[in-house]
Amino acid sequence: MRSPLLLAFLILCASSQGPCGGEPATAAVSPVDPARLRSAIGRGVGFLETNQMKHGEFRTYASPDSTLARIRHFDSSPFVTSFVAYSLSYIADPRVEEMTARALCFLAEEMDREGTWRYWSSLNDKAIDPDLDDTACISFLLRRHRKTVPANHEVFYGNTDSRGRFKTWLRKAGSSTPNDVDCVVNANVLLYLGSNARTQAACAWVNNVIARGTEASSTVYYVHDTAFYYMLSRAFLHGANCLGASRDAVLSRLGDMQGHDGAMGDELATGFGICARLNFGVDPDSAMAGAATYLLRRQRPDGSWPISAFYVARRDGVWWGSEELTTAVCLEALSRYLSAVGGGE
Repeated sequence: MRSPLLLAFLILCASSQGPCGGEPATAAVSPVDPARLRSAIGRGVGFLETNQMKHGEFRTYASPDSTLARIRHFDSSPFVTSFVAYSLSYIADPRVEEMTARALCFLAEEMDREGTWRYWSSLNDKAIDPDLDDTACISFLLRRHRKTVPANHEVFYGNTDSRGRFKTWLRKAGSSTPNDVDCVVNANVLLYLGSNARTQAACAWVNNVIARGTEASSTVYYVHDTAFYYMLSRAFLHGANCLGASRDAVLSRLGDMQGHDGAMGDELATGFGICARLNFGVDPDSAMAGAATYLLRRQRPDGSWPISAFYVARRDGVWWGSEELTTAVCLEALSRYLSAVGGGE
């Protein structure tokens, strides 16, 4: 007959929370208080409203420091603004409409005559070739908001490699400057172009990157795997159905990377992770509540979340990000979580 002490020990082991070896299971987390979520979202929107530039841009910073915590400088670009404006589209707040209108005006004014965009804005003193990453994200955003978008699809289809994958840069004919192929850029192109016969090869490659687990070696620019999962799942959500083949693997990896504190990395990575799960239709659960709770704990008094590197030019040793970007992604995650648990107004 087992003693009460032995039974208590066995129960403790079965709960995977004690001295029996192995990793403790993530504790169940109740859905987050909707009032707390609404308060955090309101303060975050206030931060973005205060920090949006007069011409509509949301700031991007560049730094030789991968944490962007020390030396950094403003580096005007339309790219981050396109992500902030997309994230704001999920937030029901009267301040969002004006912010979005100003952001869209800034983005439209940065368009080249060919219906393409460049990473550095016209306010920047640096020159750069146009690229498909900026062009896809901004074209999609303008179309989503029923703004005029030029007939630029052939620009994309004319910029593929021998395997049908989309190349990042739009180089002039005869240019000797190297080009590259990036899995996240291809996911963003699929966001804009969707699933069709002419994107089939690119979609198959993106799915193959996930199937083989080669995310890190298949992106030239992006820092977090969760950024790739966010872009891929976002493209799926908006019509690139071919990417559904990657759903289970992405969700599994997001689960594996979540810690006991609810985080899937830093604040930006965790925001991306929550959104990716929602993009793939996952219902709110204790893991998602834990991630949302982590973001609530990490919000700063001014309503923002800390800066984190979003992308990098590794050969040049430069990282980019901003508090505005991290805040927008965290707000998207919390707003969509709030709606999913039925706490929206």
